[in-house]
Amino acid sequence: MCAAFAGPIAVALVGSHFTGLYGSALTSASLALLGGGALAAGGAGMAGGAAVIVGGGTILGMAAGGATGGALSNALLSSPEYIISECAKLKTAIMKILIVYMNDVTQAKFILNEYNNGISELEAEFVSMQNEKDFNVDLRKIKQSIKYMKITYEDCVGLIERC
Repeated sequence: MCAAFAGPIAVALVGSHFTGLYGSALTSASLALLGGGALAAGGAGMAGGAAVIVGGGTILGMAAGGATGGALSNALLSSPEYIISECAKLKTAIMKILIVYMNDVTQAKFILNEYNNGISELEAEFVSMQNEKDFNVDLRKIKQSIKYMKITYEDCVGLIERC
């Protein structure tokens, strides 16, 4: 997901919290809210809001099949450190945006269902890669990345169950 879309997405998600604001002021306030508040208040500010949207979108899109089976998916999965970072962003987006700010447990469940379906597709691709014995990829790293994605899924399900 391109960072250029973070502003409009932020406004669509939480813009209703800022009646009376329009244009760039509304975009800035929405991004700051998603980032945990203004920098001066100890939050991550607008950059944090953009990171939540862009980061969460990256891993959700990958797991939902946007890059499944392709070179991009293999490259992303081959970096467990990157996956941990992206999983944290997705978990934050679900918790902060959907559950806390929007109180939309139904949408959170839908997104997690799609995420889980994507993980299943990635696991099937992983099995296929094992069978083909493709030595151009580090299967251990891919297996670890999928494990991190599953842990994130379980954590998010736990968050929703506590609501």
